[in-house]
Amino acid sequence: MGGVGAMMYLWKSNKLGKIWLDGDGMRRIVSLQLPGGYVCQEVSFVGDMDTINVFIGFPEGESQEKLDRIGRLLESRFKRSGIKVSIHWVERTKEVECSSPPLWRTPIVWAAGVSTLVALAQLGFKGITKTVIAGCLSYGVAWLALTDDGRKLLNSVIKEVKKGR
Repeated sequence: MGGVGAMMYLWKSNKLGKIWLDGDGMRRIVSLQLPGGYVCQEVSFVGDMDTINVFIGFPEGESQEKLDRIGRLLESRFKRSGIKVSIHWVERTKEVECSSPPLWRTPIVWAAGVSTLVALAQLGFKGITKTVIAGCLSYGVAWLALTDDGRKLLNSVIKEVKKGR
């Protein structure tokens, strides 16, 4: 049914089969209708009520008139397919810029630097090279197995190999 984290919602069933809706696809449809500064945070679907619940973050201080206009637009987009829209507005406050310390003042940089020196002293160049290769290979295999893009790539390669037979 979908990849990791993908949510599929059952909408209708009949003697010909079932109609499923992709939560990520619905979120993309909603996102394309929103003006800048608005974010579709989450979408859920209640199939027996033919209702999509949409959680939209909007900039602080927006007028109710603008929210209503966006709500009517979304309702009209989904109405054609027989889906009702229930919008849940979430006001987002302006984020305060936090100044991050310079890179050399972060503990992770020091830990990585010291670890690299110790690894070089203990493993030598050849040992570090083998370790980096093993890490890259394990990352690649995990990416292929765990991500949607990786599985799509793997499936397309398998199809090409089968065509070549």
